Amino acid sequence: MPIKKMNDGTYKIDISLGYNPLTKKRERTTRRGIETLKAAKKIERDLLNKNDLKGNIIGVKAKDVIKEYLEHSIKNDKASSQLKKENVFKNYITPFFEDIKINDMTIVHAKKFKEDLICRYVSNNYKRYIFTMMSSFLNYAVKYNYLTKNPLKQIDNFKKEKVTMKYWTLSEFNRFIAKVDEIEFKTIFWLLYYTGMRKGEVLALTLKDINFINKTIDINKTCSYVTGKGYLITSPKTIESKRLIYINKKTIDILKEYINYISNQYKFNNDTPLFSINGVRIPKETIRRKFKRYQRQAEVIDIRLHDLRHSHVALLIYIGQDALSIKKRLGHSDIGITLNTYGHLYDDAQKKLASKLDEV
Repeated sequence: MPIKKMNDGTYKIDISLGYNPLTKKRERTTRRGIETLKAAKKIERDLLNKNDLKGNIIGVKAKDVIKEYLEHSIKNDKASSQLKKENVFKNYITPFFEDIKINDMTIVHAKKFKEDLICRYVSNNYKRYIFTMMSSFLNYAVKYNYLTKNPLKQIDNFKKEKVTMKYWTLSEFNRFIAKVDEIEFKTIFWLLYYTGMRKGEVLALTLKDINFINKTIDINKTCSYVTGKGYLITSPKTIESKRLIYINKKTIDILKEYINYISNQYKFNNDTPLFSINGVRIPKETIRRKFKRYQRQAEVIDIRLHDLRHSHVALLIYIGQDALSIKKRLGHSDIGITLNTYGHLYDDAQKKLASKLDEV
């Protein structure tokens, strides 16, 4: 808010004066110690009139405001989220504006933006994400007085598309894993299926994250790839993503076999990335290619690497685990996410249960 009441009862004004075409920066001004709200509002009006705010933003190109917005909005994002947002602006939003001035943005431009998106060969859900990013940018422009209103608010976003979930049954996974003859990839795929970890969480693991006595894996970090920077280790996706996963004896045996193998091949200590060659992490793309190769050999249904996480949940539901336990194991921030994502699997389990009652 431009006007704020302070603890001592006085008022403070903090307002944007718009974009200065000479310095190519957004300018602000602050006034403190104002005794009444009425006086603060008068000073605010006088400042805006004196600085001719509307005249100040004429001629500002949208791409200059985009640069400012990105610097402002991505500073607290995780590396992978930063990259995703930057790519959306680079490929879809900035090119749309070309030389359009930000204060010229109207409902006509907003309609054309959506029409252009409709013709793009990307999923409906990704179009929805691009639309949301554009609207967020225009909200920023309104907040800092580059625009009077967000024209995209007058247009409906793309409807969320329900994606059919693919997953493997235990027998399908067993057919697949029997074909994997490289121990490092066998261990990665095994962990993804039997723990439900995200692939970034698996790639971030070190030996000290595994407690062989208590049979647990401590998930306290994640690994993401950023173009130009390589692999970065950051904190997990959410607070709830930091968690302790209990693992079964077979998984312990698989890990011990792999660690024994890798220790004899390369220098290896408690801080070495678990899935690396001489300390260099196995690239995600290599893991994905191997996954597809072994899928074809096993002749199982085609799924994504991330779908092993869904397959893990299907397995947990099959053996009778409740939604709260699954939520904690997956590191979801809210049980609603778990139920919205996997609720239909519970429905299937209930149908099978009803059928079994007829057999009693």
